[in-house]
Amino acid sequence: MGRATQSWTLLAAIAVILTGCPGRLTTELEQPLSSKEREALELTQLALDIGDDEGGEIWPGYRPGDYTLLIFRPGQRSFLINPRVVTPELTQLEAKGIRMPVYAVESRKLKISAGLPFAKEFPVAGNQAFLVRHRDNNNANSWFRLLVHELFHEHQRTNWKKPPFPEQCRYPYHDETNVFIAHVEALMLAEMLTAPHTAGLKKRLATYAAIRNYRYGLETGEAARQIEEWEERVEGSARYVEEMYTVAARKSSREKANKRVTAYLKAFKPRDLQKWKYYRTGLALAFLAEAAGIEGWKEQCAQARCLFPFLLEQMAPSVGELPAEAIAQELQAHEDARDEVADKLGAYLEKEEQLLDNWQKQGRFEVKISFPTRGGAYYTNRGTTFSLPDCSRMVSGILSYVDRLYGLDIRNRGVIISYQSDTYYITFKDDFADGSLELDSSEIELSPGAHPFVEAIRAKYPGWSLIWQGRGQITVEENNVDIQLEDQ
Repeated sequence: MGRATQSWTLLAAIAVILTGCPGRLTTELEQPLSSKEREALELTQLALDIGDDEGGEIWPGYRPGDYTLLIFRPGQRSFLINPRVVTPELTQLEAKGIRMPVYAVESRKLKISAGLPFAKEFPVAGNQAFLVRHRDNNNANSWFRLLVHELFHEHQRTNWKKPPFPEQCRYPYHDETNVFIAHVEALMLAEMLTAPHTAGLKKRLATYAAIRNYRYGLETGEAARQIEEWEERVEGSARYVEEMYTVAARKSSREKANKRVTAYLKAFKPRDLQKWKYYRTGLALAFLAEAAGIEGWKEQCAQARCLFPFLLEQMAPSVGELPAEAIAQELQAHEDARDEVADKLGAYLEKEEQLLDNWQKQGRFEVKISFPTRGGAYYTNRGTTFSLPDCSRMVSGILSYVDRLYGLDIRNRGVIISYQSDTYYITFKDDFADGSLELDSSEIELSPGAHPFVEAIRAKYPGWSLIWQGRGQITVEENNVDIQLEDQ
């Protein structure tokens, strides 16, 4: 055997060892699935199977398999499920037990922050996908819930009538009477959930509806109603779907879901009055509507008439017959909870003031960035979110705020978000230390006055960056830095 023949034989043998077949090396995208990658794909397949088999019963018209899904794996390969378009940059994978079309794509080619939990209409390989992040440290059950819940929001967005967003931006925390009665209603929901099949359930539901309707007629009732009904319709229904898919996946049970929501409703949590409470009150109303045999409420959600508005309509004759003294009697029966509500409410409002004070200390300069259009902005938060009197929203514990359209990335600080028509504003605090600021490719010092730019701005500082190609102006006045971006 000649030397050249020996060399070719050795190379062929190496190829066989590396790939199991002669002449072709396995690419990075074609490597065998890791245990966590397989977990993500198996959970996705499970959600799609439930949608095909039981989806119509859980929620008419909602099937997770109807959407192109991107499972984003930061630092590793990502997976595109059910793409509408297949391009050369996608590598099809086959894995035992995975029947849905799966294609691998390089994560490093996706322009996205690793902190982004999910995103709608994310462009990838000629497709508009719904992105859900998955990491090795994800809890399997929690990730399955996130997947089903957020995809249901896509169903809402594309299939439901969209009512105007509530004009009321801040929950009426200052009205202790409203807050106390709302807590009584939560206690009533908890009581009904503990024995939902009793003969008197509809009567108790009528009493609940009468008290809530009475509260909406008080001084701050309309402000509370706008927030509560909006969130129950959007988030309460999504939590219901999430719970029912989890039950169908045999990762929980209806009884456990009942116990969780009952325990939550019994505990008064003032910070949740702005939003988080209504995931649970909406879920509770859904469970009770089913237990009482009230049909058609799911279809009403698409018309912006769920959950409470439709329930009130169904209970209307009984509500109308309930005398005022019966409402007063029900409230009196829970009078022992009034002091707890007042004490916890006062403590929470003090905490809001403290969070605002802490925000002021996060930097010497107040930075306000204005964006001409709402782009693809998303954020992850682990702090307290509350609305300010001017309708801006304080988000006190941002882990990651990303607007991919304008190249904005903010990490680990509080921000204030506000809107005016299509324009939106982000305000945060910073010291402008250990970083750089470039306007039209020229580095400048932060100095008082107006500094226009016509081609680009590039700001990179510890914890935040703004890299955008376009016109605008940065204005510095004492401790205020105003960055105004203009349309291209």
